[in-house]
Amino acid sequence: MSDKAYSNLIEGHARLQRRAQLQVDNHTIILRAFRDADEEIEQAWSKCNNATKGESSKLHRQVAKWIAENESRNAELRKMIAPQAQKSCHSLCDRVYFDLPREIRDNIYSFLHSHDTIYVGPEYFGQTKQPCESDRGAHYWDVEFVGEEIQRELIESWYRTTLFYFYDRRHNTEVVAQFLDTDRWNLGIKPRYFICKTRFELDASDPDGTLRAHEQRTQPMRGIQPLQNLHLLPNHVSFFLRIHTYRGGFKEPVAVNILQSTVKDLHRRLIAFRTAGHKFVVQWPDYNNLEFTTDDYALEIDVWMERLQAACPKFEPAES
Repeated sequence: MSDKAYSNLIEGHARLQRRAQLQVDNHTIILRAFRDADEEIEQAWSKCNNATKGESSKLHRQVAKWIAENESRNAELRKMIAPQAQKSCHSLCDRVYFDLPREIRDNIYSFLHSHDTIYVGPEYFGQTKQPCESDRGAHYWDVEFVGEEIQRELIESWYRTTLFYFYDRRHNTEVVAQFLDTDRWNLGIKPRYFICKTRFELDASDPDGTLRAHEQRTQPMRGIQPLQNLHLLPNHVSFFLRIHTYRGGFKEPVAVNILQSTVKDLHRRLIAFRTAGHKFVVQWPDYNNLEFTTDDYALEIDVWMERLQAACPKFEPAES
């Protein structure tokens, strides 16, 4: 960075600080007005607790009236300051966007919005509300407050820092394929280019008796199918994979040939993950939560099988 560019960056930062301080001062004045009103109500409640029955009834009516007046005042105040709040916030965001490089802006965004775990199943795509959870409806998601450029970058940051949990073992293949190209924010952002943290529940259970022989041979691959082509994701993604092997309510080990077929297919996909720079943890909840990590990718399949069989709980049939 040249001396001139560095000087411009410092000057821009100083301007941002001055603008931010003005917003803090205005916010402090408003909060003080709210606090004074709340203190009046609190004092009235205190008097109610120490009053006689007749006095208490009268004070309760007075407090109820003050609360209603206070809420009305607050609503009117919010309505009055909303246009100025939008204007000043938009102005501040413009300075952030034009004066600071993207790397610094991304650091700001990661401190601004919440880092949620978002459950992604078939119902995810039918909802129209903002896909975030704990900070849904916050002003920084509103284009009227932050402008189109900051809004888009904020949502890209949200995709990068959010943990997406694909929990539906039966429908994960279809859900993942749809999720990667579906933007619930309706800005045309494709999640596949931004997601960095995922969790999967995968089904490698023993096929039931209704499947034909060729279907039984492909059942393990269907269980791992949601991972297909995810090694092509452009970011270095962290995958947490839980492989379930129990079928329905039957608490017994999966057949060895089914387990071996699953491990073989999974191992091949994980090598592709590792080669592409992704990280993974594979957990087997039905095998005492045995885990394999990115560091284990080079182990032979036979070694994986030995560890799994050693961790397999002893199955004792129920007494008749």
